[in-house]
Amino acid sequence: MRRERLLRDAEVWPDVLRPGSKHAHLGHGEVAFITTTFTDDRGRRFFAYPASRGHESFISEPPILTAMFGPDALPAVSDQCLYRHEKYEEEPGGFGKYRPTGQVVEAWDHIELRRWAEEVALFGRYGRVRHNRTLMLWNQPPDWEELLQITVAELAVPPDTVLTAGRSELGLVKDFTGGAA
Repeated sequence: MRRERLLRDAEVWPDVLRPGSKHAHLGHGEVAFITTTFTDDRGRRFFAYPASRGHESFISEPPILTAMFGPDALPAVSDQCLYRHEKYEEEPGGFGKYRPTGQVVEAWDHIELRRWAEEVALFGRYGRVRHNRTLMLWNQPPDWEELLQITVAELAVPPDTVLTAGRSELGLVKDFTGGAA
């Protein structure tokens, strides 16, 4: 017997639970999270922040990078996703003219980093869409169901919470966790 969907198509957008986004008026986000395949140096696999933060603002934090890719793969990821460029400063009295400082700074390409991470980490948000508790997954890496178990436990997600992935409603959390939360 197929269960009736709880969310309308217009409500299943990955950014519904991100305050300030195009579709935020449809929901109320509480948490943005990343659940990882590996652990960081403190043994953590789950990282959560207020929903108002975009994943791009914390995906490049060193503990999260280690937990997503493992210490052995991190150099290869850095080679592909970290870029270096010269730092500039405004010339005194330059009125918008800049000069190189001689310093080199590093910055992560968050889009490329996310592309690599989507194979080894679970990204999502948790909150409410209308009156429904909703756990929105943005991707489904190969071990996503194991990562879901960790996420549900860390967030204490109730079993009757709606579970989505991308633009699809998958069912209720209890359908994927055996009823446990």
